[in-house]
Amino acid sequence: MDLTGRTVLIVEDDPSVAESNMSCVKATGASVTTTARVSAAVQMVKTRPIEVIVTDFNLTDGDARDLLSLLDKEGIRRNVLVLGAADKSRMEEIGEHHQVGSVLTKPVECSTLQAEISGLLENSGDSPDLSPKLISWEERRRILDEIT
Repeated sequence: MDLTGRTVLIVEDDPSVAESNMSCVKATGASVTTTARVSAAVQMVKTRPIEVIVTDFNLTDGDARDLLSLLDKEGIRRNVLVLGAADKSRMEEIGEHHQVGSVLTKPVECSTLQAEISGLLENSGDSPDLSPKLISWEERRRILDEIT
């Protein structure tokens, strides 16, 4: 599977899971960025050409629902794959969100993760505008301070 030139953001607060998922996705040739926080993920999506977001359900500063709500508030639409060990009803609830392409229960095999990302990209139809928005130097500095 070749995802060369495609961009993926992994939002995961467990360093070992983040590293494993990053290695898995990078093996397809995709460009991968990671963060552990909802707030940083939103800022990254606002300033980088991210095509797919792979997010853990439960995160340090919120959960996948918070991430999706913040993206909606900003008018940002991306393909989202949610991974989690949360109870089944909470996972199914988030799967009804319009940006969520897939919801998987952890642990997820590398081949499954790769196939799900590939499927999201193939089925996305019209690509959203991924170009970063113009922002002031002050806003850029604030964002960088927030995510580092």
